[in-house]
Amino acid sequence: MQDTTRPAEPAPVRVAAGRGIEARKQRTRAAMLAAAAELFAVQGYEATTMQEIATLAEIGLGTVYGYFPSKEDMLRTVLDGRRSIAVQRSSEALRTTRGAVARACLILRHLWEFLAENRGLSLALLSLDAARPSTGPSSNDNSYNALLTHLERGRLRGEVAPIPLETTVKALVSTYTWAALRLGIWRDTQEPGRVLADLEQLTLRLLTPDRAQH
Repeated sequence: MQDTTRPAEPAPVRVAAGRGIEARKQRTRAAMLAAAAELFAVQGYEATTMQEIATLAEIGLGTVYGYFPSKEDMLRTVLDGRRSIAVQRSSEALRTTRGAVARACLILRHLWEFLAENRGLSLALLSLDAARPSTGPSSNDNSYNALLTHLERGRLRGEVAPIPLETTVKALVSTYTWAALRLGIWRDTQEPGRVLADLEQLTLRLLTPDRAQH
């Protein structure tokens, strides 16, 4: 009798096939996120539909939902990706910056730049988060934690003024955030660059010990 049993597929072939499938999934995911980011930038988050994202990405609507349960999930993913790049850039710059106060100013400047560059998406996410109870960490927690860490270390070395650090850091992060997004009393800001320069000067005066200012 002829043996019709199919021979086992060699392991290297299975591994290569698996890598190919994973690579296609990553390309599909990247195409959807690129389409979402483009549409969010051009016509705004609220005006964009999942169908439009699928059409621009040349992917079926069902496939889009298979990767992302909602448009909000896509928004968060787009911003998380951009935030990761910004954090990496900030971390690299911090390694060559000396002094706790200088590092604090750098962190706040990078926070401002990220929010200003992604103002539309950040406002959309802020609106979504405001509509429900807090269920997790804020997107600005990285800036808050980094600021607090550097300033606590700096105060031990006498580089930082004797101020209530936690309250000060919260006030700084909130002020830079609202000013960068032009919310509240900052909504009519005409010269964002000048506002940032003024805030940096204020931050220096606030954090620097009196003896170091003379």
